[in-house]
Parts: sequence; C-alpha cells; structure tokens
Amino acid sequence: MNISQNKIDNLIKQYVDTHKQKEVQRYENFLQMQRETKIAKYADKTFVHNNLMWQDQKINSTQKMNIVELKVYCRDLVLANRKDWRAPSYYELMELIDYTKSNPSTIAKIKNIQSDFYLSSSKQAKEKSKEKNYWVVDFQTGVSDTRNESEQFYIRCVRTLSNKKGEY
Repeated sequence: MNISQNKIDNLIKQYVDTHKQKEVQRYENFLQMQRETKIAKYADKTFVHNNLMWQDQKINSTQKMNIVELKVYCRDLVLANRKDWRAPSYYELMELIDYTKSNPSTIAKIKNIQSDFYLSSSKQAKEKSKEKNYWVVDFQTGVSDTRNESEQFYIRCVRTLSNKKGEY
C-alpha cells in the first residue's frame, strides 16, 4: 500500500487539530469549573442572577441608607475578594422581582430580604422640582416609586460578573 506524503501530512494535521480542540475544550471546562468554584465559595454572602453577583448579607435586611451613603458603601465594599461593587440600577433591582410571590415578591435565591423598599442608583428623569429623586423597588409587592435623595431605604450592592474565562 502506497500512501502519498500529502495524504500523510493531512492525516497528521487532522489528528493534531482534533487533539488540540480536545485540549482547548478541557482547558475551557477547567476554567469554567474554577469560576463556578470561586462563586460557590461565597454563596453564603452572595448570589448570582442574570450575570450579576449580588450581595446577600445580614446588612441587606437590617440597614437603611440614603443614596450618597449607598454609593459610598458599595464603592468601599470588599466581598468575595472583589472591590468592583456598585449601587444597583432600577432595572437590575427589578430583575429580582418574582410577581408570582408576595411578601417578599423576590426570586428564591435571596436569603436576606425585607418586604420593603430597596434603593437604586437610578435618578428620576426630567424632574420639575429642585429635589433629586431616585427609584426604589418595593419587595413586598413588586411595585416601584421615586423618593427623595435624603430618604433612607434598604440597600443591596451588585457587581457584573467578568466575561474573562476563569474569572468571576
């Protein structure tokens, strides 16, 4: 049996390409497992929902703050070995609502929650008065409203999960 050198080269290339793809897939699986392990390590203090990592500690059901206090608190928060925490937007808070439930009307992942208003970092658009109003979300019924910046509400910080492989 006589096989051409070109055929041999193609078979070798095909073998190497297939083997390389398997190695790459194994490495990507390893990185994903590392990411999930890191996230799971902090599951008693955080939860993940829609590619966001949320703070879930006792302070989230006991402490009220105004918007300035919330922004400073989240900026200074170090949790899950991360420093990139921030105050959530109105839309991010609304993603935590489960309208099939009430008192609290939240997704099941949240442990530390009050059936009350939580403060967002989103300002009310086109305000007529000189006062600044921010959106708040009521986790008792799932409704939202705007309130004055000086008022205090329950708080929860959030961070965006990394898109880098192996990072969280």
